[in-house]
Amino acid sequence: MTSLGDRIMSQPDLFVGIDVVKDELVIHLHPTGTLRRVVNNKTGLAMLGRKLTQLAGRACLRIGFEASGGSERKLAILLDRLGLRATEAPRPQASIAVSVL
Repeated sequence: MTSLGDRIMSQPDLFVGIDVVKDELVIHLHPTGTLRRVVNNKTGLAMLGRKLTQLAGRACLRIGFEASGGSERKLAILLDRLGLRATEAPRPQASIAVSVL
């Protein structure tokens, strides 16, 4: 009999990067290289939620998304309700971008 810890440790990591744009979510899966786009609305979030729940049964998900001035709030709520742990990357500061130029 395997414990939950053993099962989780044996699942491969799947990194999920989500670029949050006002009208869409761009989802990139690594190491598979899969790229998906969904509309950033109730229907698109529901589709994304179903897919992530499905993937969570087969892999250890490492989810990260970018903060984008409020457009990410519904995504964060969805991930929380699904019990999926995610990291919100801070939005780059304009002053940092300008100093690089």
